[in-house]
Amino acid sequence: MHGRRLRYKLGNSICAAVVCGGVMEFRPSLLRRVVAPVAAATAFLAAGAALAQSDTMGPARANDPLEGLNRGLYAIHQGVDKVILRPAAKVYIAVIPRPLRQGVHNVILNLGEPITVVNDILQLKIGKAATATTRFAANSTVGVLGLFDVAGRSGLPYHAADFGQTLGRYGVPSGPYLFIPVLGPSTVRDAGSRFVDLTIDPVRNVHFDGERTFRTTRMVVGALDLRALYDKDIDELNRSATDPYVTMRSAYLQNRQSFISGGQVDVQSLPSFGPETPPAAPRPRSEADGAPGQQAAPDQRMVVADSFFRSIQ
Repeated sequence: MHGRRLRYKLGNSICAAVVCGGVMEFRPSLLRRVVAPVAAATAFLAAGAALAQSDTMGPARANDPLEGLNRGLYAIHQGVDKVILRPAAKVYIAVIPRPLRQGVHNVILNLGEPITVVNDILQLKIGKAATATTRFAANSTVGVLGLFDVAGRSGLPYHAADFGQTLGRYGVPSGPYLFIPVLGPSTVRDAGSRFVDLTIDPVRNVHFDGERTFRTTRMVVGALDLRALYDKDIDELNRSATDPYVTMRSAYLQNRQSFISGGQVDVQSLPSFGPETPPAAPRPRSEADGAPGQQAAPDQRMVVADSFFRSIQ
């Protein structure tokens, strides 16, 4: 252990710290690792704002001025899903026992907790940041590197937070809708914010032997688990929706807006289904739905899925 070193980039100088007889090197490039991705995300957001302002297609399509391009990318995604993702997910579900799949899911969610902590702090949600920190510490130790969600069983449920939500909280508009093959639905703001989330992910910044194998495994297994999580929903969408593209777009945008606003959404601000597909019939209201003019809390699986994909890239 004397000769083992972990390299972590932080600034232009090399700081060495002796830990348990080993040496850990912190070496960053703050300019390259933090400032550059933030600048890229900012430029991405600026471009999206310009597109949104120049859109003259009317309110029904205001969220998707790039619909022609997005539909093409969606078609590519559907082809990849049909040939690769769906069959792989079916095999994953059939071969891997449910308890083990749940454990894998827990591990990858646990690896994304530091991103949640940072964004909770940026949103001044100190209590939630403390909860996420406690979850990460407990699940990484007692929970065997996150395999078991001991924190959740102890009354500390998982919650997601990302830089797209942080920007939305401070009033940054979502910009045009985007569909990214394999990664799925997004917006200019949320797609650009991924650069920042990747930058603050400690797992991507700590260098160790076998890191490439670890990251590749994390990405592949994570993608399989995520596709398996939504397997029935995707099959139902493709089978029964009049226009799967519009249905997915509307569901994503509504759920994302609800997530950013904390579950209280003005119905008038939600995206239109557009002329190609009539809106779904309203479901019976319940006390949990909140007051008229508002929408219930976002679908937690969609929130987790979006956060999940950010953590495995």
